[in-house]
Amino acid sequence: MDTVLYQAFGGWQIQKDGNPYYEADYEVEWNDCKTLAQIETEAVEDPDHKWEAILNLPLRGGTWTRNSDGSWLLTESNLGFA
Repeated sequence: MDTVLYQAFGGWQIQKDGNPYYEADYEVEWNDCKTLAQIETEAVEDPDHKWEAILNLPLRGGTWTRNSDGSWLLTESNLGFA
């Protein structure tokens, strides 16, 4: 839950029902990016949706889907975009 949802050469995107919900701007400082815990707080308040955290890095990628119990399960893994 302490994961910082940064954006650099790759990074994180949060989707809600398959649509972009949060993605840090490239110019945002590390300490100003949201964390997965902050997204979880928002998801608890709006639980009737599909929430996904998507990591897209040059050599690694994956998708975590939020379950109704508040856990995030790795549902897809890939070798990145490079």
